[in-house]
Amino acid sequence: MKHYKFLEQVFSKINIIDDIVRLLYCSKLDIENKIDRINTLQEIRQEIIADDMIDEMISYSLNDKKNLNDWEIANLNHIHRVYQHSRNIPVNLIKDLSKARINCIQQWELFRIKSGTLQSVMNNLSEVIKLVSEVASIKSTNLKINNKYDALLNMYDTDLNEKKIDEVLTDIGAFLRQFVHEAVEKQSHSKVYYAKNVDKEKQKALGDYCLSLFKIQSDTFFNKLYSGCIIKAGYKFTIDYDETNYKYGIENLLRNVGYFLYELNFPKQWTNQLVGMCSGSIMYEAQGMLMSYHLMHDKNFINYITSNVKKFLSLRGKVSTYENIYSYFTKIQSSALFNGSDEVTFLAHIMLRYTLEKEMINDDLQVKDLPDAWSQGIKYYFNLTSDNDFEQLMQDGYWVSGLFGYVPCMAISAIVAAQIFDTIKKSDAETFEEISKGNFQNFFMWLNKNLYSYGAKYSSMVLLQKITKQSLNVDFYKNYLINKYLNI
Repeated sequence: MKHYKFLEQVFSKINIIDDIVRLLYCSKLDIENKIDRINTLQEIRQEIIADDMIDEMISYSLNDKKNLNDWEIANLNHIHRVYQHSRNIPVNLIKDLSKARINCIQQWELFRIKSGTLQSVMNNLSEVIKLVSEVASIKSTNLKINNKYDALLNMYDTDLNEKKIDEVLTDIGAFLRQFVHEAVEKQSHSKVYYAKNVDKEKQKALGDYCLSLFKIQSDTFFNKLYSGCIIKAGYKFTIDYDETNYKYGIENLLRNVGYFLYELNFPKQWTNQLVGMCSGSIMYEAQGMLMSYHLMHDKNFINYITSNVKKFLSLRGKVSTYENIYSYFTKIQSSALFNGSDEVTFLAHIMLRYTLEKEMINDDLQVKDLPDAWSQGIKYYFNLTSDNDFEQLMQDGYWVSGLFGYVPCMAISAIVAAQIFDTIKKSDAETFEEISKGNFQNFFMWLNKNLYSYGAKYSSMVLLQKITKQSLNVDFYKNYLINKYLNI
């Protein structure tokens, strides 16, 4: 037991270091100071983990599980996993990758405001990919995993691997080809009225009202978003509003509400321990989808929110009816942009990125050839063309932040979210009657009891089984889409 308790103390400090590093990635420090501070902390972290005593304490603890309770065993398994991911990676390689990520993010941000060049971003991205690939190679050896990409996937979720993603995307891809055609055809017979020039301040006021429904203070919420989530180091969350497409802001807000509530309600007795965090990126992203797709599109929610949308956004006439708002929220429309894409076509974005980033990590696709490969993919999946770099591979910060292997988890998350939402609806119809009245307490309490409170005691797939009494089942997602878009 004493060996395990020692590890608790050490990894509590490591988790605090990781939190500070995430804050620094999102800070407004100048680039040199940011690199210096992050690399100093990364070096300290690696020196701690590389100490022979850590290896010994883990070995002793793994052989002494009989004296640990279930939570402690789960925490020990997470500690062992973090150790396996971290050991044998040279400090200089870690520091080089941090520096490359920071430089690439900076060049991307400059490019976004038209103060930098695409070529500069691409040059930096090439360096990021090279270093991520080197790190992944070491991780795959540590974890005894056959390929580098699986090692990256495992970093985000232990239940994630190429085989699972391939199976899911193959199944869903075959289904979507026919489904999208039928759903778009069905929607073409109903006219949707779009609100024009909806003031962003009015949208923010509506957003604050939505936060109040979940008993969330606006300042607390946005401060938490700035701190960065526990998975995506260096990837900042912001709530963007579009005056020509107000649902984008609501969707963005509710997605982040899902993340926020999950993190806020992790088991307090395990603060700063790995078991007191989320079970992995699959379940983490599923929380965003539960809110931004399932709850936002639920007829009980729209029934309640309609009058408030009208009031806060000053909408009148056909654009403000319940029927139109429902049709507007659920409209399928291909877009070259991943963020803000609808719940049907966003899977095509995942398929494209999954294919391209695997090839880049495995050195089968060079960065110089990425723009052409991206354009071909957008044409294949969406039948769209664009000369706008901001609508192509520079549209968001995943790759420039070095987050290879993260986006594909969202395909699994989509199924998980559908499966959990179906379970909630079948287990407690009263919850949704209350939602139609603006009362979200039962919905939140269900999630807190059955999901949030477990933290990382279980892996994503084990937790899904516990919640829904079934293993991952793509049919939940298919049936959800069919019932929503075709059986109406």
